[in-house]
Amino acid sequence: MIRPAKQTDLDTILRIHRENFERPWTDEQLIAELKQSNRRFFVAESDARIQGYLIASILSGEAELLSIAVEKSYQRQGIASELLNALLVSIQSATLFLEVSRLNEAAISFYRKHGFQEIAIRRNYYQDKSDALIMRLSD
Repeated sequence: MIRPAKQTDLDTILRIHRENFERPWTDEQLIAELKQSNRRFFVAESDARIQGYLIASILSGEAELLSIAVEKSYQRQGIASELLNALLVSIQSATLFLEVSRLNEAAISFYRKHGFQEIAIRRNYYQDKSDALIMRLSD
């Protein structure tokens, strides 16, 4: 089941986030995201266990996928796709963008499979000087 995130989900979301990212956001950053009025923050839950989350920003007809992650033991079961689909339903006609490390081949493949196309590169974007790909969901 996909549902909006609640304050009580934060500990699990923080753990999943740290488990999935080499350079995770701080706890304070994630908590601040949950409180923003222009955010969509979803969790995937089954048997009262949170399996993944998604955060997006919505502003002036555009949406940006800020973070999506699934607990390692639940990956490759379609949960990230369910989260992405919930976002698409909630934003309706907004254009959806995202940034992803050029080195993250698994994520790039996932996004391409869901119709995203590369539209730009941000050189030396990350701390390790790797590039970020800017992708947009094509119509």
